[in-house]
Amino acid sequence: MMYLFEERGLKMLEAFCYADALMAFDFDGTLAPIVTNPKDASLSKTTDGLLQKLRERTALIVISGRGRNDLLARLPQSIDFAIGNHGLEGLPSTAGNLQSAADLTQFWASKLESQVEKLSGVVIENKTYSLAIHYRQAKDKRKTKAKLVELVTDLHPGPRILLGKYVINLVASGAPHKGVALLEL
Repeated sequence: MMYLFEERGLKMLEAFCYADALMAFDFDGTLAPIVTNPKDASLSKTTDGLLQKLRERTALIVISGRGRNDLLARLPQSIDFAIGNHGLEGLPSTAGNLQSAADLTQFWASKLESQVEKLSGVVIENKTYSLAIHYRQAKDKRKTKAKLVELVTDLHPGPRILLGKYVINLVASGAPHKGVALLEL
């Protein structure tokens, strides 16, 4: 094991300072705090300023579960790459997958809407190429999450299910994920 802040580790860090680097961030919960209503998420002035300074030194990527247009509206223009929908939207290699992802997302939304509207405090956010089912406002979050997981695992064709903090994301099975997007960039 090597400790980062010992002499050998510091020399390795110094070497990275002179190499081309690519800095990647998530948006919600990383660059912007988690908020009750996802539409209210924003960068603080401090974070915005730090991103601008960092961009002067290296390339920046933000990879988010948000739709790409939504993400772009919340970021400084100096970001090099904005990747949305958990890695599916914004990469040249995924352009051909978007229509099938949109069709699946619409199908899942139509299957879930009537069932989810019976659950208090649950909102479906259709991000065109993926769905986010928010249950932050539910009184009994544990029971609500269990019911939602039951509903989404019964979908056919089945989605890739990404669990977040009081949110369940549905993405087309086999679609790129954030790690694939980062590797491509």
